[in-house]
Amino acid sequence: MDYGNILTRAWQITWKYKVLWIFGILSGCSSSSGNINTDFSQDYSELSPELSGLSHRMLAFFEQPAVIVGLVAGFLLLLILIVFLGTVGQIGLIRGILRAEGGAERLTFGELFSEGMKYFWRFLGMSFLIGLPFFIAFVLLFGGFIFAMIGLDSGFGGSEAAMLALVPLFCGLFCVVGILSMVIGIFLRQAQTAMLKENTGIIDSLKRGWKVFRAGFGHILLMAIILFIISLAIGAIIAFPVILIVFPAFFSFVLNDAQSFTPLIVAGLCMVAYIPVSLLANGILMTYVQSAWTLVYLSLTATDTHTEIDTPNIEDPNAVIEYAA
Repeated sequence: MDYGNILTRAWQITWKYKVLWIFGILSGCSSSSGNINTDFSQDYSELSPELSGLSHRMLAFFEQPAVIVGLVAGFLLLLILIVFLGTVGQIGLIRGILRAEGGAERLTFGELFSEGMKYFWRFLGMSFLIGLPFFIAFVLLFGGFIFAMIGLDSGFGGSEAAMLALVPLFCGLFCVVGILSMVIGIFLRQAQTAMLKENTGIIDSLKRGWKVFRAGFGHILLMAIILFIISLAIGAIIAFPVILIVFPAFFSFVLNDAQSFTPLIVAGLCMVAYIPVSLLANGILMTYVQSAWTLVYLSLTATDTHTEIDTPNIEDPNAVIEYAA
């Protein structure tokens, strides 16, 4: 496999077909995540009176049942929207790259979007089928860790030594599940490309993806490391302006004893202004990474004329006739 040629060609596709950037932005929706601080046990008396009063009013507002129901409903709707846009983005991105590599001179958003809807449920179903076990594993591990900590802290036969022993144990389990999920995610990329290139069903796509993944594991692993380094470097560059905006504002807010919200307001406005830039940069990065992975699949299957799932048994005449039909 010519790694240099794949990386170069991936950039050529990324730069020439700029409509793919839109699908790159959309596909990034499915990989975005946020953290919500649910610790309401802070002692607000340590804050300034104005800030303490504001915090209590906000807490009382969010504790209302109607507000909680509205927030849950809004979260579910947002989750559905993110899944929809992320799935359409991934499909349009892979289909666009396949068409570009097939010699298409021009790609349009509407055409790729309509093509993507044809594969939507199959693509989503396969992603859900592979991702659900890992989601359940993470939830069980996290829940088990929390209950274990609560149980030991409550004195149910536990000790500080047992609590300290559980932390590395659960951290190790999280690392194992995390690494396994990344490996399966790389395999899933091959299955997704197989589905969109060969128009196969969920099971056949997984079989085809596994065949490619197993046969080219060494090449795929090395490309995963290369793309991880590239993504890490570019991601750090994208995130650097955020650090320059947030940290000075935060320290200024704290050093002034939270007397003035001006630093936070200025930082918020700067963040809003930077969001379009970061989305565009992330969309270009997603397009480049997906282009590289699609080219890896095409390179590994370049000499294949048939797949294991659609090659007939030549010793069975009926199978040959059925295949020809």
